[in-house]
Amino acid sequence: MKRIDTEISINGVVFSGANSIEVVSSWEDMTDTCTILIPNKFKRNNKSITVGDNGFFKRGDEVTVKMGYFPNLETRFEGFIRRITPDNLITIECEDLMFKLKQEPVTKSFKSISLTDFLSELTTESFQAVDATLGKFRISRSTVAKVLDELQNSYGLISYIRNKVLRVGLAYYPDEGKTVQLHIDGIKGNIAENNLEFIESNELQIIIKGSSMQANNEIIERWAYYDNLSGLLVLTSDDPKKGETDTLSVPLQTADQLDGFITQRLEKRLSTGITGTVTAFLEPIVSHGDVIDLKSKKFPEKEGKYLVKRVATSMTVSGGGRQEIELDIKK
Repeated sequence: MKRIDTEISINGVVFSGANSIEVVSSWEDMTDTCTILIPNKFKRNNKSITVGDNGFFKRGDEVTVKMGYFPNLETRFEGFIRRITPDNLITIECEDLMFKLKQEPVTKSFKSISLTDFLSELTTESFQAVDATLGKFRISRSTVAKVLDELQNSYGLISYIRNKVLRVGLAYYPDEGKTVQLHIDGIKGNIAENNLEFIESNELQIIIKGSSMQANNEIIERWAYYDNLSGLLVLTSDDPKKGETDTLSVPLQTADQLDGFITQRLEKRLSTGITGTVTAFLEPIVSHGDVIDLKSKKFPEKEGKYLVKRVATSMTVSGGGRQEIELDIKK
């Protein structure tokens, strides 16, 4: 039987023996989080690890968390302590590099600027960005993280941290994610639990919103969806304000070109009737942006390749280690 192993490093203090660890990672949340529970009587060098001004650990300390099956430990989280709560167990809440970006103040104004130059003005952290022009942009008494949130709301530019690098642009990068094969059943079954639901496409109310920044800074917005009554495709400039909405940002497109993009995305979304999560073991490691190649002999309708939207990796003393994987659109 495989034995789960962990290693936690906080400001150079390395230890194991946590009661539980949970790491939640998703492009949708912008910030990856990690929650660690350790005994309140946890000791090092015969001294209790306490919190407060004289404690071993404090807000802002660097944190690295490794988990895996002995002896193969893999880094599952890198970030900083956000909050420490002492109780029967000490709860250590952590965030990735976005923690620092939430502390960095910024006040700037630009008449017109590319996304790459904009980020260079915004932060000294390493970043990767898609090719885009923002046009006029004014920031007053904000933080880097709040500005990134504004980029997502106004321009559809998704921000998240990957390997200590800020990424701004897409939710999914087609050539990057690895493919992981998971079997729901059969002798190759490697899924602990699945909460997948198959929904007929005519039961889904999915709306795709397209946004395109023009050279003159004008933003064209279009929506695509199927009308529930007539079953006909609707392409409109009016927000239907209903259903589950996905946003697609494509710069410098005409309304007709944008309609083509959002119609294609809509058909892809409707081609999958699968919603929900699968729970796998700690290996192989799955990250958001990867592709799950789902296999099932009993439920062939659930088979297919799906993009991963969110992964919650957890370890408990009593329950072992798991990865809860939320599936997104069919690839």
